[in-house]
Amino acid sequence: MGAAASLIYLVNKRRAGHPHRLSRMVLMSPAGYHHRIPRACRYFGPVLKRLVKMSGVYTLSIPSQSARNLSRKLMQDAVSLPALRDLIYSCGEMFLGGDFKATVHSHVSMVTDNMIAGTSSKVFLQFWNNYVKVPTVTTRKGAKKSCQQKRFLSFDYGPEVNLRVYGTETPVDYMAHYHLIDIPIHFMAGLNDNLIPAKDCFKHYKALYRVSPSLATCKPLAGRGHIDFTYGMDQEIASEIFGHSAAVRSSSLDEIKRMSLSSKEQYESSKVGDAGIRLGKNLQVTEILPSGPAGTSGIIKIGDQIVSVNSAVVVGQPPSQVQALISGPIGSQVTLVFTRQGVHKKASFTRAKVGP
Repeated sequence: MGAAASLIYLVNKRRAGHPHRLSRMVLMSPAGYHHRIPRACRYFGPVLKRLVKMSGVYTLSIPSQSARNLSRKLMQDAVSLPALRDLIYSCGEMFLGGDFKATVHSHVSMVTDNMIAGTSSKVFLQFWNNYVKVPTVTTRKGAKKSCQQKRFLSFDYGPEVNLRVYGTETPVDYMAHYHLIDIPIHFMAGLNDNLIPAKDCFKHYKALYRVSPSLATCKPLAGRGHIDFTYGMDQEIASEIFGHSAAVRSSSLDEIKRMSLSSKEQYESSKVGDAGIRLGKNLQVTEILPSGPAGTSGIIKIGDQIVSVNSAVVVGQPPSQVQALISGPIGSQVTLVFTRQGVHKKASFTRAKVGP
């Protein structure tokens, strides 16, 4: 979950125009894109989702200290019995992949402490949200067909709350914003990982490589499963992490410098567009013409930050490019979503000629 959270943090900071203070990333088995999941998850996922929503619990954990101590003791006793231990290891290897016999047996205390610590129930809902099949495709005969999301999405609160939180009525597609990433990222995946298969992990790599080839590298590790990244950490994995954490290749540095120079456009002021507003740093409104559509409506104020234009997210784009989206045929409608003091608002205008 940490690798997916790191990608979300990086993209959100770049979308908002805030510094992320990161120089590079090494991500092991990143979650977020879940086209392939274990069969058990497909069967029990809908049931667990319904139970979580009905119960209203915030964490999936063992509730009391005495119950946690009992669970820890039972786990330690179970792995001491050869037959039961082999059954537990077989189930774990089938679900997560990797060598449980070499990993769990030597880190049993760490494993049991992590299992009883619990996790947020919304993390599960977020994962299921990225995999769930929804009826969104309509056939020629009018029937609806289920299709898979196959995207790395933010949590779906519903259209109204999404508009307030993200600035759009739909969740944020993080892979569609990988062009904003400006640091080298090294992806690692285990070829025996059953929880997050290597093909799903490298979907992140391919998405970043398409837009920034010099910033994306990857390393498939044969014989490694999910358990090896969480508890194993053998010499090969450790060397791969430290090797890519210690230095950035010169090509990556050149790419960062090039992107930094090109990103200066976002600090330049744009011309006044057909809505009668001028955009400056981070797409903030710096001037409003009183006679323009925005000035006569009184909805947009100086200092507001434009988030989307006609449902297209524009965060991170240069002001001149956003003004081109705002402009259009005189008399046509344009809808802007902007943020003011952390709250997203919507405004619609009729385009008018405001310049000479």
